[in-house]
Amino acid sequence: MTDTSNIDELVAPIIACLDQHLGASDLDRASVYVREFMAHVPSAERGRLPASRWAELIARQYQQLKKRTRGQTLVNIGSSELSDGDHRHTVIDVISGDKPFLVDSATMAISEFNLSIHLVVHPLIKVQRDAGGFLMALFPAAKGNEGQTESVIHFQIDRQSDPGRLAAIAQRIERNLADVSLAVRDWRAMMDKASEVAESLPSQKSPYPEAVMAETSAFIHWMIDDHFTFLGYRYYEILRTEVGIELQAKDDSGLGILGLDGPPGSRRTLSNFDPDHPKSISESAPLVLTKANSLSNVHRSGYLDYVGIMAFDQAGVLVGEHRFLGLYTSAAYNRRPWNIPLVRTNVNSVIERSIFTQDSHGGKALLHIMETLPRDELFQASPDELYELVTGVFDLQERQKTRLLVRRDAYGRFYSCLVYIPRDRFNTETRQRIQEILMQAFGGERIDYTVQIAESILARLHVIVRVPANAEPVENIDAIEAELVEAVRSWHDRLKDILVTKYGEETGLSWSDRLGGAFPAAYIEDVSPWVAAFDVENLARLESADSLRMSLYRPRDKES
Repeated sequence: MTDTSNIDELVAPIIACLDQHLGASDLDRASVYVREFMAHVPSAERGRLPASRWAELIARQYQQLKKRTRGQTLVNIGSSELSDGDHRHTVIDVISGDKPFLVDSATMAISEFNLSIHLVVHPLIKVQRDAGGFLMALFPAAKGNEGQTESVIHFQIDRQSDPGRLAAIAQRIERNLADVSLAVRDWRAMMDKASEVAESLPSQKSPYPEAVMAETSAFIHWMIDDHFTFLGYRYYEILRTEVGIELQAKDDSGLGILGLDGPPGSRRTLSNFDPDHPKSISESAPLVLTKANSLSNVHRSGYLDYVGIMAFDQAGVLVGEHRFLGLYTSAAYNRRPWNIPLVRTNVNSVIERSIFTQDSHGGKALLHIMETLPRDELFQASPDELYELVTGVFDLQERQKTRLLVRRDAYGRFYSCLVYIPRDRFNTETRQRIQEILMQAFGGERIDYTVQIAESILARLHVIVRVPANAEPVENIDAIEAELVEAVRSWHDRLKDILVTKYGEETGLSWSDRLGGAFPAAYIEDVSPWVAAFDVENLARLESADSLRMSLYRPRDKES
């Protein structure tokens, strides 16, 4: 946030020090930049460095501005260190044309190295250059339309001294910002292509009903309406060859981050893919919504959202795929499911298949479950998968029970696992145990997770397990769930079960509630729940404060 209070008093001593670093011909232009830069430095940070050090830092940025040519992105790293009390930080300066997503994407690159960012300053400056790119003048970014807006991003990060690591950080920032440039350059063309595809769908002959084609068209228009950040597009042709079904990228069709097409004519053979029966690929609509195999380098971390739209010829034969990569926007994740084309169809399908009407208590409960599910599940699940998922959650009925609900990606690239756990059992150790079990059970290569803990008595852990290509489907979901149930159970859970088994439900639960929490941590560490059940019985049968009961036994291993 820009803070111009006391700006003249702040910049005067800094400008006075500039002549130690710049020639006389640069001082006036650099003075304009000093004001813009310091106005973007947080107030709490301005006094951390003396004027001479700010002048040195700003003069170096100004020299990079002079050096930059049109279209160039400069990343300057490690040439100076700044002291912060007892710590010294490494400086990164990124100079480029102004574009969306610059700060987010550069920050993502730095974060991949597990580095803390101590300061970010992002001034914009209007720059006038001659035909050869030589710097002629600088103006405040807010002053009219003089010159082109250029961006300077200043980071201060944990101190780094290894040249190889510094070079790797710079290369990672450059790669991310190169993707930003490609996406921004072709943004309008991708939007136009999406609009063109959407307009063509209702009139295409296909195996899908006209209403479904119209709803798919509406979904694409919904994406265009600020619900999807388009980052890449490419058209793929489906070829029927002697070796099988092959997918070939159409030359010169790529846009954005998919604009760098592979070798001309490059193909990929597809298994388990029948283009003559499109509904075997996607039963409900002529598109596939999933996650791509590649991680985003732009805007925010995570796997890219994949939207594959089928293309049919005049005979209704599937001949290709329009593939869009990008990220759903925050507006998309905040929309109610019944206001999203295609998703609303699946939502209505769940209600229609249930025994409830939409305005009944049960119907409202189903709608609430769908509204609070991870939004990616609503986008990616088929109608049948969504029904199984929603009814599985509904059947829990707020019971203190561990439950696993699994959905396999349409292309078999990952498993989406929703694990519901009693909230008082959920902690970091439990989460890690669950992730280890799921990783091993599905043969995963990578795992990602999110956690939701709300007013419900159940915590929800959403785990995405990425698996190797062509991995066989995992069918023994019940066995995996049983393993999770055992992993989540605590010492007190086991004691309660033993008491109920030995003494009946009423007595066992009563003793568990009254005495199960009375044992100290050292006792729990050393004594098994089975042995503790005898101590609970002795405690429960004491008749008065003066009563005495004794239990003599030969101790065995805790797990015996």
